[in-house]
Amino acid sequence: MFDELRRYYSDEDLAELTMFLFFNLGFHTFFGSLNFYPMFAPDGRLIDQEESASLYGDVPVSLKDNPTGTCAVGEN
Repeated sequence: MFDELRRYYSDEDLAELTMFLFFNLGFHTFFGSLNFYPMFAPDGRLIDQEESASLYGDVPVSLKDNPTGTCAVGEN
C-alpha cells in the first residue's frame, strides 16, 4: 500500500498523514472512554451532563444520524 502512495506523496507527507490518523484514533478512543455526553439538547439548549445522559441514554446519539433533532428519553 505504501509503495503506491509513494508514487503520489513524499515520505514526509506519508509520515504526517500516518501520525494524523493514529493520533486521531487515539484521541477518539480516549475521549470515548470518558462518558462525555453532548453539551446541547436536540432543541439547542445548553445542558449539563446529567440532563444530557437522561436525554441521550447510555450511548449518545449523534444528531447527524437523527436529522430531525428529536430524541426521546432513553432512545439509542
